[in-house]
Amino acid sequence: MPLLILLALALSAVGAVAGTAAWTTSDPDQATVTVEHGELVVRPIGLMSFWSLRRDVRWPVDQVTSVTAAERDECPSGLRSPGTAVPGVVQAGTYRAGGDQTVWFAGRAKELLLIRADGATPSAAVVQVASPRAVAEALRAQLP
Repeated sequence: MPLLILLALALSAVGAVAGTAAWTTSDPDQATVTVEHGELVVRPIGLMSFWSLRRDVRWPVDQVTSVTAAERDECPSGLRSPGTAVPGVVQAGTYRAGGDQTVWFAGRAKELLLIRADGATPSAAVVQVASPRAVAEALRAQLP
């Protein structure tokens, strides 16, 4: 009987996490991307900072090598450490592969904003915004 209660509590907790993740990642913008004082700054919105375990990502603008719109499967990933992943719902946090780190702030969108930086840690960020192509174009206009 106690085992059944523990199992029910565990399933309830998993359901609550997945439900909260689904609700919080339905917004088209999961982070803001701005250029401030010579830095490109990515700040997660709302609970995305909780799911990603990050407050922001900052790079000097001269280290940013590309800002593009990309399909989800074209974006770098790897082993999540730390962060959150609920397949089809949220991918957030730091992902490591081959010595590189990529930070994800994404819900369900198929097209995402991909930012790459040379000589920086993390070396890339994948961000869900309402209009990745328009945001990429606006950011490229602000970069040197």
